[in-house]
Amino acid sequence: MSRTPIWQALVILVIVAIGAVYAAPNLFPRPVEVMDERGQVVIDANGQPQLASQVPAYLPARQLNLGLDLQGGQYALLKVDTDKAVQDEIEDLLSATRNFARQQRFRIQRGNFEPNEDWVAGAQVRAQTEGGAQTINDFLLSRSQYAATVLDGANVTLQMSPENAERLKVDVVNRTIEQIRSRVDAFGLTEPSITKQGTDRIAIQIPGSAVNLDDVLKPGDLDFIIVALSEANANVTMVPARQDEELTQDAFEYALQSDAFVDGKNLINAGHEPNQQGGTGWLVTFRFNSNGGEELCDLTSEFVGRQMAVVLDGEVVSAPTIQTAICGGSGQITGQFGEEEARRVAILLQTGALPADVARLTEQEIGPSLGADSIRAGATAAVIGLIAVVVFMVLMYGWFGLFANVALALNLVLLLAVLTMFGATLTLPGIAGIVLTVGMAVDANVLVFERIREELKGGMSVGGAIDAGYRAALSTIIDANLTTLIAAAILAIAGKGPVQGFAITLGIGIVTSMFTALLVTRGLISLWHGREKLKAPI
Repeated sequence: MSRTPIWQALVILVIVAIGAVYAAPNLFPRPVEVMDERGQVVIDANGQPQLASQVPAYLPARQLNLGLDLQGGQYALLKVDTDKAVQDEIEDLLSATRNFARQQRFRIQRGNFEPNEDWVAGAQVRAQTEGGAQTINDFLLSRSQYAATVLDGANVTLQMSPENAERLKVDVVNRTIEQIRSRVDAFGLTEPSITKQGTDRIAIQIPGSAVNLDDVLKPGDLDFIIVALSEANANVTMVPARQDEELTQDAFEYALQSDAFVDGKNLINAGHEPNQQGGTGWLVTFRFNSNGGEELCDLTSEFVGRQMAVVLDGEVVSAPTIQTAICGGSGQITGQFGEEEARRVAILLQTGALPADVARLTEQEIGPSLGADSIRAGATAAVIGLIAVVVFMVLMYGWFGLFANVALALNLVLLLAVLTMFGATLTLPGIAGIVLTVGMAVDANVLVFERIREELKGGMSVGGAIDAGYRAALSTIIDANLTTLIAAAILAIAGKGPVQGFAITLGIGIVTSMFTALLVTRGLISLWHGREKLKAPI
């Protein structure tokens, strides 16, 4: 029998040792939240609850995340206002048109805005400068894939067909789901379950309690709007100031010039940092793409010396005076933010505004008692299955079965370590994936051992039978595991929530089981064969 090379044995030992180190923290009690003297949870630098860990300092402290079904969390059923999304699409186009017309020195007059039998929603725009209607028409057509226009002399009618309105509604719901998912991930959570129900409803499940659902569902709308010189202007909109900010001495609303603005849709990056420019608190930094940077440069160039309001979710958070044109594509938002609030605002801006308004139809906290019961039931099933497999392997294959059981235990350690290292979330379907992995790992050993038996019955020596058994079973083992791995990859890519958790756990388990079944088990058999020259090992 060929011996396992020293270098290969050392690699196996190093991998197993690293896996044991990263899996070990899961054996200790789960950390608890640190409370201050007022009984409130202490927040760390990343905005997460500070935890009092039971893990010794010399070990990695990360533990495997538990899903909603194992540790409880938050559940909400949301309704997306798709009808308003259709109206908002038209309104946004009209606002963009006013802004464009002002920059092009056109005079426009908006007409009606109401649904009728010819279109779902529409509005008339009258361009009063010669040639303006065609320019406005071309601009509108370039801004939306859902709206259409009708050009008639100096009038441009902006409209949306029922078919396009339905397309927009479907797209808005799908984009809202992805936007919520990106926000939850940005707040540091993993594997939220966010699914579409019906045509306009979204079910969201967030494991744990580290994130407030109110933060996740804030609109995140950002606009830079010039403060009007007079409230009598026809294009003036009154917007309240943040109540906890002293933007003015006695005013709580701003008159904003609605035809002079830049929206935050072109924002590509945001962050937060301490205010080191003579102020207090924290500020939010932002950066636009090239289009947004040009729009902000044009706006601030035209209105140097005027106030520009920074409007976040319908409130003016600051209204600085434009000292010079802002043409670098980046800037800062000051508003006497605390560190945690600045971080939340930066996350909202980084992930982008929600595509539509959402309303919470139902909301509830899922308690930990359900998680404890699920953990006990899943652990019991896993232990029973594991014991049955261990006993079967020893009875059927003797020493070789014992070696396979040792490799199986190491497989579970490595699987747990990989899941922990990558911050995966364990759910009940994930536990099912682990149990299935146990079966896959044993199946590989059974194939090898049966081939070894066949070679021994044919009169081959023990060493030769072991080599021949591994060589003959290798292609079958690889084919079987590779097809399962492909199926797991497809489920992980196409699936969501529990299906994805099951697939990820199964996929990682297949890789670790191949390592332990083909390398660890053979290494143990090689070591045994070098010491014991038994004639009938199995």
